[in-house]
Amino acid sequence: MSEMPFELKDRSVVSDRLKAKRVVLITGAGASRGLGADKPMPLMPDWAGILSHDIDESNPGISEVLGIREGISGEEFEENLGKFLQWQQSFPLNDRFKRFGGVSIAGAPSPPVEEWLRNNKTRAAEVGEALQRSLYSNFGLQAVDRSKAIEAYRRLDRVLGGEDTQKICATTNYDPCVEVGFGGFGYRIVDGFDRSQPFQTPVFEPSDLGNWRKYSPDTLPILHLHGAVGWYRQRNGSVISCTRPLTARSSPSSCSRRRAEQGPSAHRHQGPQLDSSRPPALGYTCRARIRRGHGRTIMGACLARRGLARRVSRPS
Repeated sequence: MSEMPFELKDRSVVSDRLKAKRVVLITGAGASRGLGADKPMPLMPDWAGILSHDIDESNPGISEVLGIREGISGEEFEENLGKFLQWQQSFPLNDRFKRFGGVSIAGAPSPPVEEWLRNNKTRAAEVGEALQRSLYSNFGLQAVDRSKAIEAYRRLDRVLGGEDTQKICATTNYDPCVEVGFGGFGYRIVDGFDRSQPFQTPVFEPSDLGNWRKYSPDTLPILHLHGAVGWYRQRNGSVISCTRPLTARSSPSSCSRRRAEQGPSAHRHQGPQLDSSRPPALGYTCRARIRRGHGRTIMGACLARRGLARRVSRPS
């Protein structure tokens, strides 16, 4: 492990800012880049090329229609993907008003209109499945090298003062590198989901994640500013966490039942979720406010990319 993502050359600068013993650590894709299990964790331009191939497996040419193709910038990729996710929200309205654009308002919708609506739903479902498979393959728990993550964040923690310095982490990444890293050498991880009740599906509630007074120094609150692998948005707007496969026939409670049956370890290592009716909560903007109260904050290991939240508020 000769190369680690966190090599802070001017430690005196950091040390000057640690007198308040409170740090806001902000990470972007560059922080996870070197922590991949079999290969570097992809940046957004990399993932654009990977996802374009995954999408085209079922219907060649769809990625070109969506504007998801190899070689585009990370910002363009995120914008085009966000537009697709937003457009999906209009499907129920398209169906509701499908007679409006027909030859005759009084008549039944024409076959071409019905076919267009069916094709939209079918192809969007296939894109959704490809997106989720790609998310899990490239950013899920199995994509993280546990030993690298632990060593990298242990080094960073030493520089930041260890448990003598209270920390909150905000990340734009979908991957669990921060959780694996800090959790691997003793920190208690808090991410806004209450998993203490085995028969209840964890629901995202981030309001206290930025509250310095609530947590002890051995606890690390983590704010995934743009969502994370395993987050699903429900029709009522809430976000749940479920790392087992969901299907169109699944209810959210199936996550908690499976966890109770298999235990937390088996639950954590489930594979991709394949359900286009429950899209991942990408672009979710966590609005938890970090209460600065006393002392100063610094930005730690930063900041490699802009996130989905710039142009997508809450895709369903």
